[in-house]
Amino acid sequence: MNNSLSLQINNVPMCCDVLSVVLLVICIMLLANKNKVKVPEPTKLSLLLAIIILISVYNIEVAIVIVAVAIIYVLIENNMRKDNNQQ
Repeated sequence: MNNSLSLQINNVPMCCDVLSVVLLVICIMLLANKNKVKVPEPTKLSLLLAIIILISVYNIEVAIVIVAVAIIYVLIENNMRKDNNQQ
């Protein structure tokens, strides 16, 4: 039984590669225009979900790690927002 983390990328159809590149370009554009474009919270979370789903196509173990990081990120954001609202 092998308990090590496998980071080998699976072979996926070309459409997944295209979707990944398009999603990456959209995220980079939104980050570059962060001061000009106000992105609603549901949109941010749906983009994060799309990234997680696409990564799970390539490698499920990496997707699980990214889900854990995303959960921590959302918890920290909510905590910071509550602190700002209390002040």
